[in-house]
Amino acid sequence: MKLNIKKARCGKKPLLNRPPGVLAIALLMACSLNAQSVQERTRPRVVVTADPELDDSNSLLRFLLYSTDWQVEGLVYASSQFHWKGDGKGTKWFVPGRKYTRFGLNICPCTSWRWGENEQFIHDAVEAYAQVYPNLKVHDPDYPSPDALRSKIRFGNIEFDGDISKDSPGSDLIKSLLLNAEPGPLFVTAWGGQSTIARALKSIQEQYGLTPQWADIKAKVSRKLVLLPSGDQDDTYANYIKPNWPDVDYRQFTPLWLWGATGRKAAGFHLPDLVLDAGACLRSRAHGRLVPGMGRWQANGERRYLRLFWPGGLYQ
Repeated sequence: MKLNIKKARCGKKPLLNRPPGVLAIALLMACSLNAQSVQERTRPRVVVTADPELDDSNSLLRFLLYSTDWQVEGLVYASSQFHWKGDGKGTKWFVPGRKYTRFGLNICPCTSWRWGENEQFIHDAVEAYAQVYPNLKVHDPDYPSPDALRSKIRFGNIEFDGDISKDSPGSDLIKSLLLNAEPGPLFVTAWGGQSTIARALKSIQEQYGLTPQWADIKAKVSRKLVLLPSGDQDDTYANYIKPNWPDVDYRQFTPLWLWGATGRKAAGFHLPDLVLDAGACLRSRAHGRLVPGMGRWQANGERRYLRLFWPGGLYQ
């Protein structure tokens, strides 16, 4: 897969005059890339799973603005140790060592943790995308329609931190994508916890584990799944995925926050300049209406993981 890049320029200052670190990333993010058409290249198939943390919401906005570069297979609400909804039945939950046990708080067992009433940050992001969709189509006709994106939204295992005891619409979607006949990898992000992904894998194991097809199915799923975690935020990777699916491709940047709040020191360049360049490109595509919805804290969120499946990027 080779991108035919003729120019990459945003604003008055040529990118070639920027430091090498900025140039390498800015080339990926430049808004005037002239790449091969979608018909001439295979786009990575991607499922996003995310919890309501602000960085995940910001990452999702960026993900949608570059959705011409990959095939969106799912947008899935996830839980984590930092956010879980509860079952609405008054059931209390507690995991030792979580934030609610620190500094003598002893807040839980509790019925939910940092999950807002009627939480719908994924729906909100898609609705914001819908507002700027007419302008995005001017830049690239391959942007997916808002209705196509809405059809990909599912709720995963959001009731409790690390609970993989039952299926959810989100885990069912991931399971079906792992078992279908589509060739090539399926990239699944875990910007929150991994319980929805773990439940999909456990459901496959429960269905086929004692059948003659199990060895082939396990090998197929292990080859297909590329897991892109932002840490093990609910212990389900350590407790279930790694022991039972050791051959799954597990990709995580080290150090974890290389492109987060401490990124400017680790990368060796002035991060605000890079963020400004990227923001200018995004605003030019969206007429300035979508990007201002980004929060200021870790404004670019989990964007480092986009490079793990971006065509022409580290995916290659």
